[in-house]
Amino acid sequence: KYKETIRKAVNYIANNFDQLDDNYALSIATYALQIADHPLKDPFLTKLSSQSEDKDGMKYWEKEILATGGSDSMYYLSKTVNVEMTAYALQAYLEAGRDNESFPIMKWLVTQRNKNGGFHSTQDTVVGLQALSKLAAKISNVPNSEIEITVKAQNANPKTIHINEGNSLILQKHELSPEARNFEVSAKGK
Repeated sequence: KYKETIRKAVNYIANNFDQLDDNYALSIATYALQIADHPLKDPFLTKLSSQSEDKDGMKYWEKEILATGGSDSMYYLSKTVNVEMTAYALQAYLEAGRDNESFPIMKWLVTQRNKNGGFHSTQDTVVGLQALSKLAAKISNVPNSEIEITVKAQNANPKTIHINEGNSLILQKHELSPEARNFEVSAKGK
């Protein structure tokens, strides 16, 4: 029913490639073209990638928000927009099959989460969790996966956590004693 409308919208996005200089619009447009499997999806992804910030093994996108007043709301608006467009970029990478290149993006998104697991606003939380869930679904379904994580705390017995296909989506945790200041975490497996 809406096929022609969708085709026109996708072509509009593709035809305005050169005018697209806003990271927020570029991230959404790139994701849309990836979903539509449009011939220009790869040039859009290349352009989006070139606009990223890469720092400390993490990848993200920023949009400068011009302050109109003296409140802290502009700071949070900036963080919200950055999370949302980075989440759209992550989804574009996943649609493109660039799973390995997605991990630095995921790392940045995870650092932006609040203590409740969400982000700064409802909108960026929905888009952010959707992107992280799509990545989790891709990496948790690795056949024959077997990972062993060992936590060694000073003056305590090491604790080993085993992760395999059967329990990869089940939360497993090891709490360190409140006195623990030095500890080592190692992992091996596939």
